Amino acid sequence: MKPIQKLVLAAAMLAVSIPAFPQGSTQKLEGSWLIAITVDGAPGPFTIDMATFDGKGGLTVIPSDRSESAAVGSYHRVADREFLSTHTHILYNDKGTFAGIAKVIAQEKVSESGNELSGRYRVEISDVNGKVVAKILGTIAGKPVIPEPL
Repeated sequence: MKPIQKLVLAAAMLAVSIPAFPQGSTQKLEGSWLIAITVDGAPGPFTIDMATFDGKGGLTVIPSDRSESAAVGSYHRVADREFLSTHTHILYNDKGTFAGIAKVIAQEKVSESGNELSGRYRVEISDVNGKVVAKILGTIAGKPVIPEPL
C-alpha cells in the first residue's frame, strides 16, 4: 500500500470513530439540521427545511418552499438540552412580490445521544400591513447533518 493510501485510510478510520456529538455537546444546537415539519391535525411531515445554528446564538433557515425567503433569527438554551428559537421568513405571492412575514417561534429539545431534535412551533403569518392573519401550530423533528467518510 502506498503512503498516501495509508494516510487516506487512517483518516477515514479516524472519521468513522469520532462520535457525531462529543460528550457534553447536547447542551448546544450548534451545527446544521434537517428539520421535518408537521402541522397539528395533518398527516406529516409536509416539508423539510435546513436549519443552521451558529455558536453565537444565530439561526439561518433554508426553506423547501419558494414562496418564502431564507430566514434569519436567534436561539438560546433555556434548560437541560432545551432551546428556544425565533426566526422570520419574508413571504412572496405567485408573482414573486412581497406578501407578508412568517415569524416562527419554536422550542427544541436535543436527545441525550445528540442525534435527534424534537419540539413544537408556532408560526404567526402577518400580511403586508403587519396584521397577524393566521397562526399555525405543529411539531418538528430533526437529524443533524454530520461529516461522513467518503
